[in-house]
Amino acid sequence: MPTTAISLPPTPKRAHYDAIIVGARCAGASTALLLARAGLTVLTIERRPYGSDTLSTHALMRPAVLQLSRWGLLKPLLRAGTPLIETTTFHYGDEEITIPLNAGPDLPGLIAPRRTVLDRMLVDAARKARAEFLHDVAVGDLFADTRGRVRGVEIRGAGRAALRLSADIVIGADGIGSLVAKCCDAQVLRRGTVSAAHVYGYAPVEPGAGYHWYFRDGIAGSLIPTNAGLACIVASVPTKLFDERFRLDHFRARME
Repeated sequence: MPTTAISLPPTPKRAHYDAIIVGARCAGASTALLLARAGLTVLTIERRPYGSDTLSTHALMRPAVLQLSRWGLLKPLLRAGTPLIETTTFHYGDEEITIPLNAGPDLPGLIAPRRTVLDRMLVDAARKARAEFLHDVAVGDLFADTRGRVRGVEIRGAGRAALRLSADIVIGADGIGSLVAKCCDAQVLRRGTVSAAHVYGYAPVEPGAGYHWYFRDGIAGSLIPTNAGLACIVASVPTKLFDERFRLDHFRARME
C-alpha cells in the first residue's frame, strides 16, 4: 500500500534565543535581519507560508527605499522586475501636479514591490545573516518570569505538540490584531478618529508609469505600479458610505 509522507514544520535549533520575533513580514523580517547582522541569535515565527502574498498597496516611500539600498537589497529588487518609480502625480479634482523624484546613487527612485517579492527577499537576507525562521507555525501564547517580564513564546505547528521557547526579548511584529499586544495587554497610545474603507485590485499598466494619488470630495484613489506589469489600484471611501453602498457587492464597488 502506498504511504503518504507528512511534512512537519522545521524544529528550532535551540531552546533559548537572544530575541524571538512574532511575525515575518516587512517589519519582522527586517528586524531579524538587523539583529542577526549585529550578532544576536534570532528566531522569527510566522503563521503564513514562506513567500505568501498579503494585502498591501506595496508603495514604499523614500526612507524605506533608502534603507533597502543601505541593506544591499534595492538592486536585487530591481533585478527581480520591480519597476523604478521616477515621478509622483497628485490629482486634486481636475488639478494635476507632477513631481519628479530627485535621484541619487543610493536612491534612483521609489519602488512598490509585490509582497511575494519583498517579504521573501527580506527573509532570505536575514537567513543569510544566520537568523532562523519558522513558517506555517502559530504562536499560541507568551509566558513571563516571576517579575512579569515576557520571556518566551509557546508555538503550535500542525502535527506537533506545543513547544516553549525562551528569549531575552520577545518582539511583536504581528500587525493588525496583534496577539503579542493582546497577551501583554499593551497600552493604546494613539487611536484614529477617521475611518475609511479601501477596495483593492490590479490592472495592467504601461512601463514607466509613476505613482498617482487622486483626491476628490468623499473619495480617494491611487495607482501604484508593481511587479509583472501590473498596478495596484486602490479606491478609498468613508466606512459609512462603503457599508451603505458597497459592502455586499465588492465587484460593483470596484467598478463604481
